[in-house]
Amino acid sequence: MTAVLDLTDPTSWPDNLHRCLETLQDVFLGWEKRAGAVKAADYDRAEAKLHEALQPYSILGWHCTRLTAPERDRIIREGMELPNGDMLMQRVLAARADGLLRPDVAERLMAEHQADHTNRVNRIWFCFFPPRIAGESGIGQFFRYWGGEALYGMHELDPVTGPLLRVIGRPCLVEAEVPVASLRRYTYLTIKVARRYLDCQGFETQECMDHEGYALQPVPAAAVRRVLTFDDPDFVALTGCEGWGERLDGGVAVVQGAACAAT
Repeated sequence: MTAVLDLTDPTSWPDNLHRCLETLQDVFLGWEKRAGAVKAADYDRAEAKLHEALQPYSILGWHCTRLTAPERDRIIREGMELPNGDMLMQRVLAARADGLLRPDVAERLMAEHQADHTNRVNRIWFCFFPPRIAGESGIGQFFRYWGGEALYGMHELDPVTGPLLRVIGRPCLVEAEVPVASLRRYTYLTIKVARRYLDCQGFETQECMDHEGYALQPVPAAAVRRVLTFDDPDFVALTGCEGWGERLDGGVAVVQGAACAAT
């Protein structure tokens, strides 16, 4: 496994990355100040150098989701697959086989989804910062509905399928070491890293330093540190869910009774 960077703690970064950032500091600082002293071409070259320097590393990330016990065990055993229509179909069929979905509902879910949409297919999204920073409005629905946004986005308001997606599985947080090389090339990762470094050096930065993004390659099992469920103290600490307006435990407990009747 590659060395892991905690993007929130520049003091823990390796010396060679610090040396790279030190040589590029004036360029990134000038660009952040928008004083016109740094040309776009100079910034592009600095960004490319930092991007290259980051390639050998992985970054610690969290994936917010809702999983059945077999799905959770499979991620621990085999890692994370790229989400797409075929993968969603397999999940729905497995849920039907386990008695969690009626055949007619399963057919609807397999027909009505956006898992193959160009903005979603084959992308595994991560927060590369403690997810609690995103708040309930940013991450809450990922924990409340099974199947991911590509599925619940079309069903959460449906009186039949919406409630069912709320009772399958349990809220889970997948903590993983995501290789930088697996991320999309043109993102704000490099400038976020530069901003963290500048902030650590005592310079003020006005823009966001927290990064989120998606992997374009599967995450192997060896890179999955753990899969936390909502009743784990670390899940609560990382998500801040105990202070949310709609409690995850309350929602699960209330709807489970209805689920038993529905299935």
